[in-house]
Amino acid sequence: MSLRAYVVIAGITLILTVIWVVLLVAAEWITGPSMTVEEAAGMVEQLGMLYNGLYLTGMAATIFATILLGGLYLSCRARYPGLSVTGLLFGPVYCALTLIVVAFQLGIVNLLLSGQDVIGPEIASIPLVGPAIQEAVTNATRGLVGTSLQQLQGSSVWALNGFRYAVLGISAVAFGIALIRRGGYASVAGIFLILNTVAAIIALAMFAAGSDLFTWGAVAAGILFIVALVFLLPMFYREAETGSREV
Repeated sequence: MSLRAYVVIAGITLILTVIWVVLLVAAEWITGPSMTVEEAAGMVEQLGMLYNGLYLTGMAATIFATILLGGLYLSCRARYPGLSVTGLLFGPVYCALTLIVVAFQLGIVNLLLSGQDVIGPEIASIPLVGPAIQEAVTNATRGLVGTSLQQLQGSSVWALNGFRYAVLGISAVAFGIALIRRGGYASVAGIFLILNTVAAIIALAMFAAGSDLFTWGAVAAGILFIVALVFLLPMFYREAETGSREV
């Protein structure tokens, strides 16, 4: 496969990331911040298809970005083998963690929120027993939702999401350093990859601190990644045209 293919992959990643940022801004505009189980669950139900589209787009962008890391590895490995290997190895880990987070949000959370009345009207109508069972099911569902929601500070998936961004940061910084040393479009792309990582870390810190500005930190990180992709496109294109790298 030639580097020309990575021009296409970078373009698809760029488009998907732009869509993801737009959906993230729209979701924040509609719902605002959420910090309790009830608020976070209400946000999911309020957003509906927008919520699903946000995570599906993010998942698709992650998959293509992970493929793109292969192009960065092949482009940088001759001059910077150590940095290239580091950047490449952490990419699939980040992708796998993203798929797990998305599976929780689109699968388990939606299933739990739609199944709170799963005991049925017959059991629910039984005097004393029915309401007690319904309350137990509701409380159990609330606990599982609280564990599974990415947006809820302190949840298991929230912690997994933080680890996911840390893994991505290692990969982005490694490739960012390698690209900066190359000059030209690569250098600018490398700077914005590192800035993207810094913005993601700041966003996570704001989330951990309970700041309402968390989402806007994530938006800033997404925009910085978009800028990096804008400069990666001509970098890959020039290398493909000159045949300086062969994948």
